[in-house]
Amino acid sequence: MACKKFLEAKKITSEHVSRDYAQEFQQISLALMNPLDHEDWCDLYVKLTNWDLELDEHPELGLRQTLLDQKRECNAEFGKFVERNYKDWIEQTGNRPALSTDIIEKFVVPEFDKNAAVFLFVVDCMRLDQWIMMEQLLGEYFSFQRSYHYSILPTATPYSRN
Repeated sequence: MACKKFLEAKKITSEHVSRDYAQEFQQISLALMNPLDHEDWCDLYVKLTNWDLELDEHPELGLRQTLLDQKRECNAEFGKFVERNYKDWIEQTGNRPALSTDIIEKFVVPEFDKNAAVFLFVVDCMRLDQWIMMEQLLGEYFSFQRSYHYSILPTATPYSRN
């Protein structure tokens, strides 16, 4: 029995991943039918990114295209969300996410107020999946607290840094 369990571990794991992704796929599809706020969109993106990483480890499942299609659908809906809300975010009305222009004030200045040593590292063009991989590698040496912000538009360097 132990040998069978060992030999079939990959198959069992794959079955669990397939089942879990199918459930998550439905939850994400249902979420897209409801109004989402900026925090919901961040949570959704984290879920999709984690599934991207998980499915990289299980190419035999053939779920990559399904995930890509779902990401494409989410991207289209997220684009509509930004179009509807961006003007209010810039004008600072209503419930808005932290924008890239808020980072220093929101995250760095409070640390100065505590007389804490502050190191600010700016890494340009890093996707969340890349960060998660780095976080896993560096987790042995550092502790992390993730926060998300939205970029100002357009994101092209000549505009976003001036």
